[in-house]
Amino acid sequence: MKRTVQNIIDVKGSDVWSIDADASVFEALEFMADKNIGAVIVVHGGE
Repeated sequence: MKRTVQNIIDVKGSDVWSIDADASVFEALEFMADKNIGAVIVVHGGE
């Protein structure tokens, strides 16, 4: 079956989570566990 971006969004959801670069790895892991996600975008100064 050929998957489209829409198929993936339907299954995974469209939420995008980020964490500040000043956060520790442990804080990032806690955040990811709380949100039940497997990846997070690391941003510096909101960018």
